[in-house]
Amino acid sequence: MGSGKTTLANAFIRENPEYERHAFADKAKKIISYITNTCFDKTKYLESYGRTMGQLIQEGATALRGVQADIWVQALFADWTPDSKWIIDDVRFRDEAEEIRRRGGLLVRLTGSYTITQDGRDLQHISETELDDYQFDMVL
Repeated sequence: MGSGKTTLANAFIRENPEYERHAFADKAKKIISYITNTCFDKTKYLESYGRTMGQLIQEGATALRGVQADIWVQALFADWTPDSKWIIDDVRFRDEAEEIRRRGGLLVRLTGSYTITQDGRDLQHISETELDDYQFDMVL
């Protein structure tokens, strides 16, 4: 169970169809799907890897940040133009938030109270906690 970020983004887009939903993890999910030869389902347990796809993306995407710190920022914004109208529903790191701001975007934090995930991700992982003290433009 998630906090509803994609649900909120999709509701916004239904009312504002000129916007598109994007996510920093979209390309990482494609990579994990390609490597495992499996359609991405974050709750799916992969016996040969000993973890869920959600765990694989959390660990794999973070490992690639060790190679290039802003790899997912560059990957996502490679498709952006100044005329783009995007809703990005998975901001997890300061560099991602700062790049959105630099491009004139607003940052909204959606608060939730989930303490477990169905996909085995570590909720104390840096990708879940780095923005805990970040100054958002709006909190819902």
